[in-house]
Amino acid sequence: MVQLNLNTHDHEFDGAVQGGGFTPLPDGEYIAQITASERRTLKSGTETLALTWQIIDGEYSSRKVFEDLFIYDPTRPKQLAFNRQKIFFITKACGRDQISDTVELHNKPCRITVRRREYNGRVSNEISAYRPIERITETQPQPAQQKADTFDGDVPF
Repeated sequence: MVQLNLNTHDHEFDGAVQGGGFTPLPDGEYIAQITASERRTLKSGTETLALTWQIIDGEYSSRKVFEDLFIYDPTRPKQLAFNRQKIFFITKACGRDQISDTVELHNKPCRITVRRREYNGRVSNEISAYRPIERITETQPQPAQQKADTFDGDVPF
């Protein structure tokens, strides 16, 4: 038996929507980071890299975007090559030159471009680009230029 101590009259459930109520994010650029990565094998034998991205800034902070990239399927060589390039761009956007495990990409903020896509009548999000966050470097204060002493009078010698 599992004790839950659940009361359906609690205000915690005000406004709860069955089915999750998740709507896709609007098309746009977001600052996000990978919070989880997992290797999955589909029934077809295709292996995917399942990434969980979390938006960390702005109006949609804390929202998640899920991404599955094929990493092994001998019947889809073009898709595998495309996804390998996506992993390359993710790695660079996260500020890394090389990785041996996807956990090295976790919690490394970058910019992602999200767009909506429809498949079989269902609208979801798709990540179409990955970019590093520009580092803001403060400009060093320039030394104040000293005014040259000007003397308009006659030289006394």
